[in-house]
Amino acid sequence: MLSSSSSLLYINVLLLVLIHSSIQIDDAVKNVVRRMDELEVLMDKHKPNLTSARKNLIQVLNELRIAYPKERRNIYDYDKCYTLMQEKDNSKKLYEIMKSFEEEIRKDYAVFPEKVFEEIMYYTKDLERESNWKQSKVENMTCIRPKNINANDVVGLENTITKFEFEKFNHGTLLLKRRYLFEVNKSYQNSVKKPSVEKQ
Repeated sequence: MLSSSSSLLYINVLLLVLIHSSIQIDDAVKNVVRRMDELEVLMDKHKPNLTSARKNLIQVLNELRIAYPKERRNIYDYDKCYTLMQEKDNSKKLYEIMKSFEEEIRKDYAVFPEKVFEEIMYYTKDLERESNWKQSKVENMTCIRPKNINANDVVGLENTITKFEFEKFNHGTLLLKRRYLFEVNKSYQNSVKKPSVEKQ
């Protein structure tokens, strides 16, 4: 009789644990979806900034080419070089931000199986490889300022490039964060579906 009572108590405790775990997982899934929606809203709000910065850069480059027709090649080379320098710094920051975000996700959604996080871990490693490649690409590169262009115009170009790369970086960060959450949610949903598929 005592053994039977112990077994019943064990089953009840196990059921409570399973119910509690199920509630935690449901809450986590809802939280992932909510955060994805919030990032979508932020991306929509940010798009005009990115579009404006891109148009402004194109306009500045066109004005410089018209004002200094003989310096078109130098303008092109300097724009390309200065952009690469900005991308080098931003790629490193992006990797660091997303590595931290990956760790945050794994902590916040620890109720999910570890396998769910494999895809975003791969993304983070890919970002690290890309960052290292960009660092090595410009390691010994020096951007030579065009000498026959007004110094203020060169500074204006630099500021415009920096602004565009900044907006592109911000938008890309929001996009990647949403992608990370999407992949975690998708991986979890797939892991839930697999057992039922196997039973059929």
